[in-house]
Amino acid sequence: YPYPYPYPYPYAPDTLKPARRASVMMFVLGFLCLFGGFCFGVTGAAIPKLLEQHPEIMRDFPSEISPQILQRRIILQAIITFGWGVITLLLAIFVRRGKRGALLASIILSVITLLYLAFNLLSAIILGSQKDPATALFSGCLALVPIGLTILLLGWLIQALRTTPPSP
Repeated sequence: YPYPYPYPYPYAPDTLKPARRASVMMFVLGFLCLFGGFCFGVTGAAIPKLLEQHPEIMRDFPSEISPQILQRRIILQAIITFGWGVITLLLAIFVRRGKRGALLASIILSVITLLYLAFNLLSAIILGSQKDPATALFSGCLALVPIGLTILLLGWLIQALRTTPPSP
């Protein structure tokens, strides 16, 4: 006997699959930012005690950078990194649902992140090669991992934007 009710085509394309894939990467990167922000915060809080135990650390810094300025910069970096992670995690929730506004905002956030990471890579290579070429090479290689992940995320976000149907 034939089935009396129409049934959906079982092989319909899943238009949210690219958005879900991009959101998983955003969750990973968001949690890495939270962890990095936490580590920066702990480091910033520990700077005075660390400098008491090892005052020779300040010899590597220019004379106009005091321990207080160093501590403030590290704590500011912690706040920015942690906030960036929170924003990324919040956007990931809406990207997973296929919201076009969240996809566009995530693309903009990824481009800003990519520009920042590229600037850090260039400055590490240029400034580091003047002092210690081995450290510059290591910093450059280390910076390639987040740059690669951000480029991959950007590609997935663009693919998700193309395949996600417009919101009603």
